[in-house]
Amino acid sequence: MERNTMRRFLLVVNIIALMFGVCVSSLSQSVKSEKELAKLENKYNKIVLDLQESGKSDKDYLKACKKMLKLSEENYTPAQIFIGDYYLKKNDIQNYEYWYVKAAENGDTTAQFELGLNYYKGKGLNQNYAKAIQWFTKVADGGNADAQYYLWDCYSAEGTQRDTVKAIYWLTKVAERGDTCVQRKLGDFYAKGQYAPQDSSKAIYWFTKSAEQGNVAAQSTLGNSYYFGKGVEQDYSKAVSYYTKAAEHGNAEAQLGLYCCYMEGKGVQRDSLQAVSWLTKSAEVGNSDAQCLLGALILFVDAQKAEYWLTRAAEQGNAFAQWQLGIEYYYGYNLPLDYSKTVHWLNKAAEQGFEFYPSQGILGCCYYMGKGVERDLSKAVYWFTNAVKDGDSEAQYFLGMCYFNGEGVKQDISTAVYWLTKSAEQGYLDAQAELADIYYQEGNFSEAVKWATNPAEVGYANSQYILGGSYLLGKGGVKQDYSKAVSLFSKSAEQGHVKAKSLLAFCYDQGKGVKKNKEKAFSLYLEAANAGEVSAQNWMGDYMLDKYTTLSKNSVKNAVKYQNYLRKACEWYEAAEKQGDRSREDLLNSCRETLYEIDTYY
Repeated sequence: MERNTMRRFLLVVNIIALMFGVCVSSLSQSVKSEKELAKLENKYNKIVLDLQESGKSDKDYLKACKKMLKLSEENYTPAQIFIGDYYLKKNDIQNYEYWYVKAAENGDTTAQFELGLNYYKGKGLNQNYAKAIQWFTKVADGGNADAQYYLWDCYSAEGTQRDTVKAIYWLTKVAERGDTCVQRKLGDFYAKGQYAPQDSSKAIYWFTKSAEQGNVAAQSTLGNSYYFGKGVEQDYSKAVSYYTKAAEHGNAEAQLGLYCCYMEGKGVQRDSLQAVSWLTKSAEVGNSDAQCLLGALILFVDAQKAEYWLTRAAEQGNAFAQWQLGIEYYYGYNLPLDYSKTVHWLNKAAEQGFEFYPSQGILGCCYYMGKGVERDLSKAVYWFTNAVKDGDSEAQYFLGMCYFNGEGVKQDISTAVYWLTKSAEQGYLDAQAELADIYYQEGNFSEAVKWATNPAEVGYANSQYILGGSYLLGKGGVKQDYSKAVSLFSKSAEQGHVKAKSLLAFCYDQGKGVKKNKEKAFSLYLEAANAGEVSAQNWMGDYMLDKYTTLSKNSVKNAVKYQNYLRKACEWYEAAEKQGDRSREDLLNSCRETLYEIDTYY
């Protein structure tokens, strides 16, 4: 159809609409006889039939609309709707709205509902909840369930039209018509006190209504209600009954509920095989709680399957499964060690606020040691700080060490000792051993002995050395006991503790707590000196100097012969001096002068 022709037609339609506006309005008040209505209906049907038999071109629609306009002027609502639809197709919203309102005002429920829907959705018309409510109400009063539900939605939405009383009123209307999903939803609202005051009896009423009509979700909910005694008297038999109905239709929550009933023998005879069967069904359907529980249940029996189920649950965001996987990958008890997976899953759990012991401490250790993640001392301190709030003794120890060494935090010895003490008081051996060393270095032998005792008994080499030193000197509240000192030094030395070797050598050299044995002493001193122990290096220097002095005292010729002892003495003194020990400086200089004289003489 030519554009000019179409424009002329639309202009004519608009003019006629304006001219006959008052007339049409008055006609809407009249009551037509059945004969008149039948005549209008015949005309309407003929126009529609002619249009269907035509090519449905713009020209054909124009011809049909001209005829429909006459019927519309006679207040025939189907014709008004036809013209309204035509305008909507042409995206002429103003005239679409005009004719639809006419039809709606004439009592046409289709037009009323469509107007309400389009105002509600903002389809074609500007979104307007007030107008949507106006037209939905007209239809809803007549019993239209869809309109009643939309009214619930309008009144429950946040905004100026929100009215929870009216919202529940209309939702109840829909529920009363037998909509099982709405009945269950209404039950949820009463159970939670949402949109309406909490009312357990009303909640159970609507859950039961829905369940009796076969709503699976409602059956599962009722099962939970009777199992936990929520809103009803606790009744495990009824719980099993409702769980079973829902479970047989594949409801995962109900299947999990049946697992609990069969496993605990509540409402049914205890049957672990049946319990696991329902748990497996729930897991297979995709219930993350069931997957997590099943994984944890078979962890010690079939680690591979356990990992599969825990991973499925974790990937769905189950925080407990994420935590479980993280712990398992860290310790490697049942699953292979994998620190990167540990960090991944424990961080995932932490993002949800699930930071159960010992996850925070483990994350701290991973960041502190660079296990499975790039080393990050600030993050390590963050997680250790969180973990100590739960009394994690390992985290207390590491936090103490961070403060002691100034790692990820400013060095603070007093804070370090505070956290190490907290850890040690819980029996954490590493903390006890570290405290013993700190106090021993400070010369506080009583505290050193106190904290070194337990670690020494279980084989901590440095604690054995500290305790041995205390017995050697008779300090720290213990009586001098050379035999105990030798025993402790021996155990420590066997583990390679160089200071313990040096003191053990001293005991053999002096015959304290053990039979004097110069050869044994020399061997131990040499081992300790080669390992960099300063006092042993000085002893070796003294030994070599004494050896030179003894052998070379008779003549200059002997001095030359045994000068290698003198050179060895120099080397040992120099080794100790390089480590900051200058206690043999004078002897070192004397040795150097003597060597110079020998070299000059010859």
